[in-house]
Amino acid sequence: MKDSDYYSKVAEYYKHVGEKLKSTYGKDTIPKHIIEREFLQISGYPRGSVLVTDYCYNLINRAKYSFQYPLFERVKRGFFYYLGPGYNYNGEITWKPQGKQRIIVGCWRNGKSYLDNDPRQSA
Repeated sequence: MKDSDYYSKVAEYYKHVGEKLKSTYGKDTIPKHIIEREFLQISGYPRGSVLVTDYCYNLINRAKYSFQYPLFERVKRGFFYYLGPGYNYNGEITWKPQGKQRIIVGCWRNGKSYLDNDPRQSA
């Protein structure tokens, strides 16, 4: 399986989980541990091998697949909103370099992302 197929499949699992939890939580934030529990139950992936933060509109990291399938918004540490694919998102994109403070590296405007500094380029 190609990497892109793998990450697309993971995104499909997270989409299913997000839609299920959104129907339960409504406009309330969803705790990360609940998202992870539901994901593990349906996906069969090992705990810790896939992170919900890799599937967020407002977060990016150095992994080449990070930010390619945004579905969630991290509201604060450990809490997320499910927005779904193709959401008309507006907001900052942040990255936390190892051992440093989180920094703004871009933004979303009307559902289109703009990166001033792409940490994936230096991976």
